[in-house]
Amino acid sequence: MSSLQASKADNFYFPPEWEPKHGSISKFQGSKGKNQYEQFGIIRFELPYHCWCLKCEAHIGKGTRYNAKKEKAGKYFSTQIWEFHTKCHLCDHRFIIRTDPKNTDYEFVEGLRKKDTLTEADALESCTQVIDDDLTVKKINTDAFAMLEHRESSIKKVQTEKQQLHQLQQMCTHRSYNDFELNSELRRKMRGTKRKLAHEEKESREKGLGIKLLPHSDADIKGAKLVHFKTSAFQENEKKRFAAITSSSIFGPSPSLTSQKLVELQITKKRMKLGFRSIRVLGKNETSSSNTKISISKRNISK
Repeated sequence: MSSLQASKADNFYFPPEWEPKHGSISKFQGSKGKNQYEQFGIIRFELPYHCWCLKCEAHIGKGTRYNAKKEKAGKYFSTQIWEFHTKCHLCDHRFIIRTDPKNTDYEFVEGLRKKDTLTEADALESCTQVIDDDLTVKKINTDAFAMLEHRESSIKKVQTEKQQLHQLQQMCTHRSYNDFELNSELRRKMRGTKRKLAHEEKESREKGLGIKLLPHSDADIKGAKLVHFKTSAFQENEKKRFAAITSSSIFGPSPSLTSQKLVELQITKKRMKLGFRSIRVLGKNETSSSNTKISISKRNISK
């Protein structure tokens, strides 16, 4: 296979004069790059803060984009420091902005001034409090003792807030050092919570419930123990009472009758019914015997 066919198969062409020490093949062949940063070192830069132009004194908002030239400006330990060169879009004044790895910030080197904004740390250092009441402001401005009390209360508030801020910083530092252990503990808790929820859903499906079961609580257990369900003795008494009601008269017993009297009445009623049945049977037998006697006498007469 020829060298041309091999280059077609690999989609690469290596010139005969090229060697690895020359760098990339594109630069060796005179390519200027595929974008404006590779060709001219220009990027799209966005202002990180609100600022003022020092020549035209115009306000430039945060996030305004410029075509800036990106250059190296030294190193902070092993971190590269970059400089961005651009111009004001209103007066063509030159701006230079440099990265600050030490403070994780940007430094305005030339041509513009950062807009001063009161941060939370600056507010703590200023020892001031915002007062909305006009009467309080007037009293502080006119009364020296009120001003002194306000200043002392402001200093105390700043000291307490400083202490809280210091504690928060220590807590954040401790968490950043033990991030692996905290992450492992958090994932362990999440896995336990997921298993618990899956067990509750399985229990709900097994019981045929279409709702989510709540976790067990001591209050529910105590409430369930206080509930008394109906026993079998109660059911037997209810059956006896129902039988007494069905066997009694439709007009109902007198209010003076007790349950024992009701039972005695039921027994007498049953006995009376049995007596009436026996009387009917005897009457039928007597009538049948008399009828036989009459038929026999009629036969004798006819003879």
